[in-house]
Amino acid sequence: AIAEIKTVTEKTLAANGNVMAEAENKSASLQEMRRKLNEYKRLAYIDSLTGLFNRRAFDDRMASAFAKYRKLGGCALILADIDHFKRFNDTYGHPVGDRVLTAVGQSLAKFAGRNIFVARPGGEEFALIAENMSAEEAGRLAELVRQEVASINFEIKGGGKIDPVTISLGVSMADDALDGVEFYQNSDLALYSSKNGGRNRTTVYSMELRGALSNSRLMYTKAI
Repeated sequence: AIAEIKTVTEKTLAANGNVMAEAENKSASLQEMRRKLNEYKRLAYIDSLTGLFNRRAFDDRMASAFAKYRKLGGCALILADIDHFKRFNDTYGHPVGDRVLTAVGQSLAKFAGRNIFVARPGGEEFALIAENMSAEEAGRLAELVRQEVASINFEIKGGGKIDPVTISLGVSMADDALDGVEFYQNSDLALYSSKNGGRNRTTVYSMELRGALSNSRLMYTKAI
């Protein structure tokens, strides 16, 4: 009887060991699947050229930021556009244009942090969503970004240099807009003002600015 009990016990322990091992293997497989899924999700929100967040991530962050700050205030959208970008592609070729985009992206990435979200929504346009920040602080941040980009020095094959790279910026606050679309449009209007005013500058949105641009709406529509 003792021998039989011993045999049964050993078999039970062995079976339990197999079950535990199988459970551990399944757990490890699930963890690996979760890791891969999270990585796929991360890549789906990353711009492959610059390493910044892409349009999908930007749209999601815009929606959540506006919903949170539209009544409280303290959230800014900074839109930045590379000046005369088409000229880089036409003059030096698309590989150099890609290098310009990458370098500008790296410059803007320096400002990313807990309260500052940096993205490349598309083309030569970049965006920063700055939370817990006043309009004055957002304007100063935009100027720091502009100066950082203006300090970039490019050299191309053969030792030549390309034209200076500059950006124009537009800033607006969430509590100046009725919805997320208007939030974006306000920053875009300010960006257009910077472009129209000579480029390589920052403009902060105001109702006075909207009024001044109302007569040039057709020109603004063509510009964007």
